[in-house]
Amino acid sequence: MHEWSVTQSIVEALLRFAEENGLRNITRVVIEVNQLSQLENDIIKEAFQILTRGTIAEDAELVIDEAPVSFVCRNCGYRWGLEDVLREINDAAKTHGIVDEEGTVDPPLHYLPMLVYSFVKCPRCGSRDFEIENPYSVRIKNVEGEK
Repeated sequence: MHEWSVTQSIVEALLRFAEENGLRNITRVVIEVNQLSQLENDIIKEAFQILTRGTIAEDAELVIDEAPVSFVCRNCGYRWGLEDVLREINDAAKTHGIVDEEGTVDPPLHYLPMLVYSFVKCPRCGSRDFEIENPYSVRIKNVEGEK
């Protein structure tokens, strides 16, 4: 599952951060997950719990904030949200989807969110020249620990 590799990267970054900042224990971590990535928070939490076993982050509380995504058309200036183009993305997944381990078809954006430019266009003018506000799939917002 994609969430496991993402979570592995988070844990590795946390442990590097702790070492560089002299933390002997990580107690709380806040991450932000962008809606566009379509990551499943429950899987991230499960992976975090397992991947931190035996580390200084083993008992850390993981808080996941979901970040809304919005787009701005560079052609006409129109602004829209993911919910406005979700049907378009889901329709594309039917023909361009990736079959996961359980046989479920995942939209390609789940693995590569920047593919959004291939599947989405401005609802007003049809342009594919748009900007993604808050394009980061996952971002570590805050780390708390003890020195």
